[in-house]
Amino acid sequence: MVFAVVICAISLSFFDPTLSGHLSSFNLSTTMVGLIFLLCGGFYCLTAPLWGLILDRCQCCNILMLFGSLATIFSMLFVGPSPLIPIEKNLFFIGLSMAVLGIAAGALYIPTFQRCLDAVKENGYDDSFQTYGCVSGVFQSAFAFGSFIGPTLGGWGVESIGFPLTTTIIAGINIIFIFALFCFIITNRFIGQNSASDAGSTTKEDPPSLEEA
Repeated sequence: MVFAVVICAISLSFFDPTLSGHLSSFNLSTTMVGLIFLLCGGFYCLTAPLWGLILDRCQCCNILMLFGSLATIFSMLFVGPSPLIPIEKNLFFIGLSMAVLGIAAGALYIPTFQRCLDAVKENGYDDSFQTYGCVSGVFQSAFAFGSFIGPTLGGWGVESIGFPLTTTIIAGINIIFIFALFCFIITNRFIGQNSASDAGSTTKEDPPSLEEA
């Protein structure tokens, strides 16, 4: 699940050194460039409480992370745009992609912390401030690591292969995460079924042992 935090940080921080150069061909004013940057953070602020509310009511961490990854893929493919998509570079699609990225970041970032807490509790850790502090430390370290990779390797990628190909690679990383998420879900269900069957067989064997005692 920490992988989701790293991907979210990479996707967000990648644009810090690269987006203004990508927008230079439109001859926008500094104010307009700032507004396009604001779309991502603004939509994150607007939708983050909604994701928290949905998470409290539905307990659907995996579904939200899947949605966040798919939305990030859409954003990365259209902001370039990717060579895989036969459209011209368009200011409208860039703005739309930044807005979608803000929505996607909330869907990736918020459920991951709750999922990490659930995971440590399932492995026997106490529901205490020490556990919350440890999870928070790992969580923030993962985000800081992604925030380092995003502008560093992203800036190098833009200089080497161009903005569209670099965003396509980031979209590919999100596809890898979706595959890993499905593997995680399937493995958890398989382990859960085995645990339930083992518990059932133990329960059936208990009465004879009690009678023999």
